[in-house]
Amino acid sequence: MYNAKAYSAPGATSPLASTTITRREPTDHDVQIEILYCGICHSDLHQVRNEELVGEALAPFRGKVVIATKFGSI
Repeated sequence: MYNAKAYSAPGATSPLASTTITRREPTDHDVQIEILYCGICHSDLHQVRNEELVGEALAPFRGKVVIATKFGSI
């Protein structure tokens, strides 16, 4: 297990805040990435606030710049 930096909002009226989450070690079927840059768009904020966006498929925090740091063996 290892710790990773993250942002979260504990509730729909809470602001996004820096936090740490515990992650399991990658397995043979995983690719581990390091996120160098990540943007938050207006749709992400609607999702955090539990506001419905009709017909909107949301992929939280899209627009990342990443580096693959570990590959599984399969």
